[in-house]
Amino acid sequence: MKDKGVLLFVSFFGVGKIPFAPGSIASLATLPIAFVLSSLSHFWHLLLILFLFFLGLFSVERAEVLLKKKDHPMIVIDEVVGTLFALFFARTLLEFVLGFFLFRLFDILKPFPLKKLEALKGGFGVMIDDVVSGLLSCGFLLLLREMGLP
Repeated sequence: MKDKGVLLFVSFFGVGKIPFAPGSIASLATLPIAFVLSSLSHFWHLLLILFLFFLGLFSVERAEVLLKKKDHPMIVIDEVVGTLFALFFARTLLEFVLGFFLFRLFDILKPFPLKKLEALKGGFGVMIDDVVSGLLSCGFLLLLREMGLP
């Protein structure tokens, strides 16, 4: 992938260049994609998210070199992947909205162990805290569903 393509990908096609809350806006921009993916089988849905995760690992590493900064605010592909994990089992509008807010809450507050994961080196450190935030959000969403809340 050429350098311009890397920056386009990690910025989620320019969303990361928005000066205010680019991570939250990237998560919001991911909602329609998550909705479309929810119609796929779990196998294909997960395969696509994992593909984006692994592509993100390598792209973030290159982007950090190009931007000369670790986890530059323009890099939002981690939020996209995290949001997709958070909404993996979402089926109703309420679940999509709750999943979005749960993910943003975990991603912003970074409770243990997310802060430690974020400190890991390279693209893995940038991506993994958002993946775990997404998985935690997904788990909470399933728990809420089991409790009959959403």
